[in-house]
Amino acid sequence: MKNNKSNVSEQKVLASDVVKFRVTLSIGLSGAVHDEVITAPKCEVPTDPAELEEYRQNLWREWSSNYIDGGISEVE
Repeated sequence: MKNNKSNVSEQKVLASDVVKFRVTLSIGLSGAVHDEVITAPKCEVPTDPAELEEYRQNLWREWSSNYIDGGISEVE
């Protein structure tokens, strides 16, 4: 028996169903900027301004973590 349950990841996403965001990452050196356009499903993007700002910040953090490699350790 075929499962008729809708699965967003399996559905074809149309351009009108997504919101585009430009994300950038700079390390402070001239020309050392990573710039990319990412998309998010329109149904997941909040309309409330405060929630939208938090959503955008979380998108940027998630995106930028793919390009940042580093760490911190205690020294004596």
